[in-house]
Amino acid sequence: WPDVACSVEDDEAVTLFERLRGLVEAIRTLRGEHKVHDRKRISLYVSDSIHALIEQGGEMVSTLAGIETIRPLKDKPADAVPLVYEGADLALAGLADEVDRAAHRVRLQQEIEALVKRIAGHEGRLSNEGYLNKAPAEKVRQTRDELGLFREELARKQDALKSLADGG
Repeated sequence: WPDVACSVEDDEAVTLFERLRGLVEAIRTLRGEHKVHDRKRISLYVSDSIHALIEQGGEMVSTLAGIETIRPLKDKPADAVPLVYEGADLALAGLADEVDRAAHRVRLQQEIEALVKRIAGHEGRLSNEGYLNKAPAEKVRQTRDELGLFREELARKQDALKSLADGG
């Protein structure tokens, strides 16, 4: 019998799928936290980079996350609920009376606290002469890069929390 080995390996496609899956998961998590019914279609407001990502996936995000419309972030309404994905700001609207802002505020505060701890750990590591002298240069660079990403994410989450507190 012939030995047919199917080995289609497309790392780019796998990466794209994982990014799209992560976005759908983030939207569904927020919907779940706010007890938005699965069938309720909502609006998603995104940056250009996230819009390009969504377009690469065709209708996948809209279908799996219950999105009716995808619009530019600059057009978001005042009552839109902020969401951060891959360091980019997003917003969900159409949740109206189903949004529990207090629960969202608590979740953002918990995420901010976790980021503050991660930042402190990385700062501590980078201020330790022993670590800087003994760790491989690549590991030190990775720690610095992660610290930068954590700081950016912290700023975005703090802005989202402030926006939520201001009523928008």
